[in-house]
Amino acid sequence: MIITDDSSDRPSSPALTKTSQSAPTDNGLPGPSEAPGERHQPSPLDLRAAPPSYSVATSTSGGQPSPRSPMIPRRYQLIHPQAMAQNYQDYTLLATVEQQEREISRRTRKRFGKALLVALLCYFLLTMFFGSLFETTVIKGPNDFPFPPQSPPSAPHSTPSSPHGPDAPFPRFPAPDEPSRPVKNKPWPSRLDGEVVKCYGEDSWSPDPKASLPSININEIIISTGDEDDDDFPYIGYNTFTIPLDAKKLSLFSKGRHSSGGVTIRAVETQDEDANMIKVAIRVSYRFDQALQLLNICQLKDKDTSWRGLGIYTTGDFDYRENVRLHIDFMFPKTTSSTPLQIEHFTSTLAQFAHSVFTGEDVHFDRFTLSTSNARIQSSGLVADNVVAVSSNSAITGTYNVSGPLVLSTSNAKIQVDLNAFHREGGVKPDATLSTKNGGIDLRAGLYHVDDHFGSLPDGGRYKITASTSNAHVNVTFLDAPVDSILETTISTSNGHIETRLHPAYEGDVALVTSNAPLEVHEDETVKDPSGRGRKRIGIWNSRWNNFISGWVGWGEKKAHAGSVKASTSNGRNVLYF
Repeated sequence: MIITDDSSDRPSSPALTKTSQSAPTDNGLPGPSEAPGERHQPSPLDLRAAPPSYSVATSTSGGQPSPRSPMIPRRYQLIHPQAMAQNYQDYTLLATVEQQEREISRRTRKRFGKALLVALLCYFLLTMFFGSLFETTVIKGPNDFPFPPQSPPSAPHSTPSSPHGPDAPFPRFPAPDEPSRPVKNKPWPSRLDGEVVKCYGEDSWSPDPKASLPSININEIIISTGDEDDDDFPYIGYNTFTIPLDAKKLSLFSKGRHSSGGVTIRAVETQDEDANMIKVAIRVSYRFDQALQLLNICQLKDKDTSWRGLGIYTTGDFDYRENVRLHIDFMFPKTTSSTPLQIEHFTSTLAQFAHSVFTGEDVHFDRFTLSTSNARIQSSGLVADNVVAVSSNSAITGTYNVSGPLVLSTSNAKIQVDLNAFHREGGVKPDATLSTKNGGIDLRAGLYHVDDHFGSLPDGGRYKITASTSNAHVNVTFLDAPVDSILETTISTSNGHIETRLHPAYEGDVALVTSNAPLEVHEDETVKDPSGRGRKRIGIWNSRWNNFISGWVGWGEKKAHAGSVKASTSNGRNVLYF
């Protein structure tokens, strides 16, 4: 059977001249029951003209399209000719593709959701497993309790005895009522820490301070430098040792999770036999015997240099029974001459340790570095060329004497210091940086120009001071300064006020900035020329607005090379006194 377009003059394709051997179907195609020699009579619908670009044919090859038939799936070939004749546009293939894309997207989201649920389930299962494993590891045996042991019940109407009371030895060492527990592997220094000189373990501690410190006056030892109360650590031991004074580089450091306390660094009078030794006295406080068993303090050295180190080693697990509190008294010998003791570099990196420095003018450090956390830093007359003191969540206070860079940094706490900055003739200028957050800064500074032997020079010198904080105030006062010195000062904060008080010898630019608060400039008209030359004080203001003031202050005429003061804040008043 051939269906052609009557309006077309094109010859019929040979592939469309085959005769079907099947009986006609409802759409006019031959069906399977028709005899081979019979011809199907087309209905009027069959004789309707199809669109010029379409032709319909079947073959005897089991329903497979001939090599010259359109490569379209069979289900799209069975479109009724009447629909095709009415210019029907077939969107079935496009709709099918869109439906498949939506199905793929839905399945992808479903697989991702299942994978996420499986991952979360595995995470919770592993957390529960390792948590139970940790508890099993920490708590062993029926005598190893998860809480501190209770003292035996006292008799009715009696007062419980104290470990330091008259009815108990002073101190109880070790505590007899502590639970027994196998000792873990004691921590030891690594090769990177240095060569071990000696380690001080449990057997080197003594409960008697006089027996452990025979050459040191026990009344002069500063055994507490922290703010903590030692009532929670009732059992005490003492230890002491010496470090050769020829070690010009000294380090204190800690490794582990269980040590805290305080460090005192000072200079003391010594006997002649101890004049070449640095004495170290340590007091340890603890609650459980295993804490002392797992504490290891080692003296280290470097064979190639003059470095000596003191390492405090505790374990890195989370067992609170191993907590110890240490108070270290680091004593430099005072020299008999007027020349201070020279130390090339002193470093202390003890986390959770408060630091107090009382060396004064008896010890001079080329470099002095303190690094701690959650503990205060206090200095009483530290003398050094280069000072770095870093803490967090605790204050930095005291007096610092520097002739080079100074860095004081903390957070969530105040910085309240007195600074004496010395510019040596021909040396680097002092550069002080004070930085904190959520804490105020109170700085009183004295600027001095000296020679190589710290002899005072009447004029000159360069200095740089930076103070920055946030959500707090900044007060900077310059108590002394040489004539014709050059000072560069930058002060910044937010949500806090600034007060800057310049020394009469200051000459240079001034810039004040604030917002939502007043700007104030106060001039002391009674001050006289610090140089004694009878010059007149002048103030030239270039710009003066509600939130910005800039100008120049000095003596006589304006100088080309002078200092600068920049103070910036927000939501706080900005005040300048000169």
